[in-house]
Amino acid sequence: LVSRIKENTARLLCFMQKEQRQSGFHPQAFELPIAPEGGVKPLALVTPDGDRVQVVGKVDRVDTMQRDGVTYLRVVDYKTGGKEFSLDDVWCGLNLQMLLYLFSLCADGGGPFAGAVPAGVLYLAADPPPPLLGRQAAAAYEPLYKVDGLVLDDDMVLRAMDREGGGAFVPVGRTSTGKLRKSRKLADLEKLGRIEHRIEKLVGEMAAGLYAGGVDARPLVKQNSRPCDWCDYRSICRH
Repeated sequence: LVSRIKENTARLLCFMQKEQRQSGFHPQAFELPIAPEGGVKPLALVTPDGDRVQVVGKVDRVDTMQRDGVTYLRVVDYKTGGKEFSLDDVWCGLNLQMLLYLFSLCADGGGPFAGAVPAGVLYLAADPPPPLLGRQAAAAYEPLYKVDGLVLDDDMVLRAMDREGGGAFVPVGRTSTGKLRKSRKLADLEKLGRIEHRIEKLVGEMAAGLYAGGVDARPLVKQNSRPCDWCDYRSICRH
């Protein structure tokens, strides 16, 4: 097990080296706390009943790029197992964490990234499962690291993240002529603003529900699939 972890870590570091050699974005912080006493102030909201809530957390990695006096910022999260980003999930109140971090970093007027332009959130699958191969083929196997998330719909920014445009380091691809393919993984600043407003509304509703004692399980059902079907407590839970 330790040997496998070492091999996976070395391969992941090689992938990250390749990404950084060609990228205009470079790490500025790791394991960055977002907290009242931390370097970045958390999102603070007041519910309709006057209760206060702050959203705290810790960001795996924060990257920035400087262009023409403007700071562009992205957050990167390392994931084990599969991770598929969906704006539909966000709209329903799921997978808000990384976007909350992104907006908190850019909105903290007294923080180290004050005034930065949100450039996106990226999820990097740090341990992609290998295919079933023979011993010799497995030794030469090169993992395919998948990057998912939501990125700013700006050609300059995307070229800075993925210089060749092949989609190896961003969740969007290009046509044979170099044009960006239409994708729900892209959002302009106006759309990001709408997403931020939606997330703040959702967090306010969640906080109001918690203060009111609402802790019922209300799983999101998608295409007849429910999280309850995989839950160890389904036999005793009324949901």
